[in-house]
Amino acid sequence: MLALTSQDEYNEFVAGHDTCVALFSAPWCRACARAKPGVAAGLDGMSVPGAIVNIEELDNLSETLSIVKLPTLIVYRNGADVGRAQSADVEHLLAPVRSSIASLGENPPQKRARSEAGAVASKNGTPEEESKVASPAAAGAKRPTPDTTSVAATASEQA
Repeated sequence: MLALTSQDEYNEFVAGHDTCVALFSAPWCRACARAKPGVAAGLDGMSVPGAIVNIEELDNLSETLSIVKLPTLIVYRNGADVGRAQSADVEHLLAPVRSSIASLGENPPQKRARSEAGAVASKNGTPEEESKVASPAAAGAKRPTPDTTSVAATASEQA
């Protein structure tokens, strides 16, 4: 999975794929560290491009997208948020990805071609405007918290 370190990289990643996934995490989040390998393997198996967003580096983005629990996975189709999951459980995180892929039928996710003008060509060849995520700082926004709903089960399973 690609590590995104700037707002521009994030916007380009989302705009550059028909279907893609962003996993929001933080270095201090143990549930995120445990979920990353499973999410990466699941996305590879589904041929879905994925990226990791460190909320410590892109805190304005996490506020704009209302990320309140970690890890959070967002599925994008044609630049639009079409599914989310907030969980320490890998299967729960991958559920909206599977639903999104299933709704595509026989058409696997594809990278969209860019024109010289910066617009993104859609499947029918007509240009679409590149979506940009605004990054205004939300007044009084809280730091996302790790999702611990599955952490206790995971810890007891490892014992």
